[in-house]
Amino acid sequence: MTLGTPGQTLLFNFDTGSDYLWAPNVVCTGCQINNIIPGYSTTTDTAETSLGFADGISYMDGSSFNGTVYETVVSSGTVSATGVNFLLVSQWYDSAGSTDYHGLCGLSASILSDYSELLVTKWAEQGAIPKDMFSINYKSDADAQDTYIYFGGYETSIVTSESDITWFKLTGSGFWEIEATHVFYGDSKSSLGRLDKAIIDTGSSISYIPLTVLDSIASATKLSC
Repeated sequence: MTLGTPGQTLLFNFDTGSDYLWAPNVVCTGCQINNIIPGYSTTTDTAETSLGFADGISYMDGSSFNGTVYETVVSSGTVSATGVNFLLVSQWYDSAGSTDYHGLCGLSASILSDYSELLVTKWAEQGAIPKDMFSINYKSDADAQDTYIYFGGYETSIVTSESDITWFKLTGSGFWEIEATHVFYGDSKSSLGRLDKAIIDTGSSISYIPLTVLDSIASATKLSC
């Protein structure tokens, strides 16, 4: 995606487990980025506005980010919106080490922070996409097709109508958190156990469940919910 005018291209991690859109400032303490573009600069932007709010965000892996809230133009291809809030990170504490992306785009079910707003909602409000909706087509490394994210609806070559979608009620926690999830192993049709709640989080690199649910399995290599 691009931020600012003219747009600065950055690589983003799309995370359904958080809400902030953030990018590192070119002057950033502790920023660890292994790509060509080191960060984001407000000096090249002619339409930047600082909202004057200092804020931060912390993640379950121990990473935390602090900075100042700005608003700017955020675009992807022909999709664009103005006045989008984002956190320009000036301090980065990352327990996982360096990353292969520049920033993160939160896609939580609702707003979790004081000054954040969801980019997909902003795009929809300004008519850049037809619906305040996104879908993810996940493929494993063994598949020939790529994983991709679709803003504004869903891929009609896979799902022809919304009646083809199985919908889950959310718990209201602000996350994509659902109740009454059963866990199955491999191709088994028998449930190994039931989870009271589960969060669907594209920002995590592993699926995990409580050990008590897996008491009947000596060695698990494939789990599905």
